[in-house]
Amino acid sequence: MTQAAFTVHALRFTFLKPKDFALRRFWWALAILIVAWLLWMTMRAEATVTRELMPVTESAAGRLLGTHLLISILGNIAVFVPLGAAVALALKDQPPIKQIGLGTAAGAGLSATIELLQLALPSRWSDPTDWVLNTVGAGIGAVTVTVLGKYLKRKT
Repeated sequence: MTQAAFTVHALRFTFLKPKDFALRRFWWALAILIVAWLLWMTMRAEATVTRELMPVTESAAGRLLGTHLLISILGNIAVFVPLGAAVALALKDQPPIKQIGLGTAAGAGLSATIELLQLALPSRWSDPTDWVLNTVGAGIGAVTVTVLGKYLKRKT
């Protein structure tokens, strides 16, 4: 980054309205809480997580949704949507491609970390498919809030 570009970026950040700065801090704080929750959920023993999700999986089985579809596929996507969305919202002043890219990258990076950590845990197993689905979920969250934000901004 050139000195002039750095100065322009620093000035743009310096002149954020207090409301914008507070919102950005809120979205980063939320992203951190989501990361903590995801780490907590994914580092616990598989049997514990399965037992706690039983009420959801049993009701889904009654609706002909298999546990694999609900938990392994839809669940892996859904739990990362909020992370991608929170990171993209924290980067609201950035170009859309950067919001989407970094929101998705945050999910991909966290998921890769989780999958590597799970290799060391005897009560968990690592699956590359989880990484792909988690990354898709973060991407969906980032794309949704970025596109929706641009659409709503245009409407006002």
